[in-house]
Amino acid sequence: EQSKKGLVSKHLLPDVAIIDPQMTKSLPPFITAYTGIDALTHLIEAYVASNASEMTDALALQGIRLIGRNLRKAVGYGNDLNARHELAMASLMGGMAFNNAGLGAVHALALPVGAHFGVPHGIANAVLLPYVMEFNCVSNTEKFARVAEALGENIDGLSERDAARRAFVAVKLLTEDVGIPTTLAEVDADQGMVDIVAGEAFTIKRLLNTNPRNVKLKDLEKILNKAFTGF
Repeated sequence: EQSKKGLVSKHLLPDVAIIDPQMTKSLPPFITAYTGIDALTHLIEAYVASNASEMTDALALQGIRLIGRNLRKAVGYGNDLNARHELAMASLMGGMAFNNAGLGAVHALALPVGAHFGVPHGIANAVLLPYVMEFNCVSNTEKFARVAEALGENIDGLSERDAARRAFVAVKLLTEDVGIPTTLAEVDADQGMVDIVAGEAFTIKRLLNTNPRNVKLKDLEKILNKAFTGF
């Protein structure tokens, strides 16, 4: 069976987590890139999730800033231990944020995309993230504008709506800069399976229930089709 599922249990939670950026210095640039965007996906989805709170917002927004400032450095020069440290902190913040706020449609879609097409989870998230953000940004333009700003976009003088739309543009630019594919076509996914992938994603209510915008099956199909063709 071509399926990918998340295992959730209190018995899987560690008593102690040791975060050591030295352990990531040997990661090749490509794995650094897509694990970094995976962490960014956790942060952005948690920040805009329907269960977000002041506490998760603080963690998520700072984590977004850290990845925006450091992922390009870590990919371009892997021995930059400060960049590695900042990314490790951002990843930790993302875990703390999404475990309390929830995730959304990016992860719901990434599970069947990974299962059916053999796409690593971080790459699936990276490809899908800007397209889901475009769909979601009308749900909370203020927060998406803050995401754009945290990723280094100059939003001075822009309307809140236009600033919000800069968020998914910023993510797409970041993925391009670190060498990650930006469409599903580039990872050899089969567009003929859009209805199957969307249908499976639509059943993952634990993720879709905290997406900031109500998602219908046809919405998931549209997002997937756009992810094949690109912006």
